[in-house]
Amino acid sequence: MATIPEGARIDVEIWTDTQRIHGKVFVPHDKRLSDCLNDATRFLSVTDVKILSLDAIDTLWEGTYLAVNKSAVNVIRLLGDHDVEKPTFEVG
Repeated sequence: MATIPEGARIDVEIWTDTQRIHGKVFVPHDKRLSDCLNDATRFLSVTDVKILSLDAIDTLWEGTYLAVNKSAVNVIRLLGDHDVEKPTFEVG
């Protein structure tokens, strides 16, 4: 019997050439989001999905699940509580 992996569903915003995708991506406890992006699977599973126009004005589609081809992803960023570490810059 297969075991259910432990991890977290993290809020992300994915930018493609033509739209923005808001949703949740499952990341196992022993991995980072970047590990999920670099693994051998071709698609990224996104749940609680909202697809927006690039200007984020129009909602194009909402649904419970979407498989996003990783080759279509231009930018992905963490949203909400997962975006707590802000970049710091030092002038030297």
